Amino acid sequence: MFACCCSEEGDSYAGQVLQIPTLDERYAPLATPRLLEPPAAKADTPKAKEYDSPKTDAAEARAPEAVPESRAAPAQSFKITLAKTPGRQKAPMGWRLDCVATSVLYIFEVSSDTSSPVWAYNASAPEDKRLQVGDYIKSVNGQTEVNMMTAAIEKDEDLELVIQQPTILNYSVQKNGASLGLELKYWQAGTTLMIGAVNDGVVKRSGLNICPGDRIVAVCGALGSSEALLQKLRGPDPLALTISRCV
Repeated sequence: MFACCCSEEGDSYAGQVLQIPTLDERYAPLATPRLLEPPAAKADTPKAKEYDSPKTDAAEARAPEAVPESRAAPAQSFKITLAKTPGRQKAPMGWRLDCVATSVLYIFEVSSDTSSPVWAYNASAPEDKRLQVGDYIKSVNGQTEVNMMTAAIEKDEDLELVIQQPTILNYSVQKNGASLGLELKYWQAGTTLMIGAVNDGVVKRSGLNICPGDRIVAVCGALGSSEALLQKLRGPDPLALTISRCV
């Protein structure tokens, strides 16, 4: 997981980059960050271990196929149960999770593996309650902190999850050479940028309804890895931001 707090100067960003050492994306708690020197270039760090998917690196992270749109119905919160195959506790669940937040897990990929618990659940679930890319996990077997949720996913045989579908918001931002004022955090192999703080800058001064914990999922209609989205934020005005919110 990485974090950056950037201000724009021409075509580059100046500021400090926060690097958190490589973690196992499935289970490890966040490590103590260390400060690196600017600019916000790609960090020279080992690849993170993958979570329930073929090997890839941050630049090759698989993005959703389309820019998220608000569902026809209001975003729902609902409970589901995933049952692991007996004797296959360590088998892939059929998803990839972004663990950069402290109180929610973000699903950024759903596998087509027909032997996985996620596929088995989706095959029988109503369409409006299927697990999808962009959904949030708010609780796992009663645990609501990320490190405890990932521990439960690892050790428990049956998983009762509280799922929150995202609320999608769209904004157009004119930077005019000024800083956005956003502190951004991201998972190394993820496909979003999570907003850690809204500091003084264009977003705050414009009064936009963008809050800590929101995620930038597309910039000017473009999807991609977290690092690709970060580069898009350096692009010309106006910036069209697609925001995902867990409410």
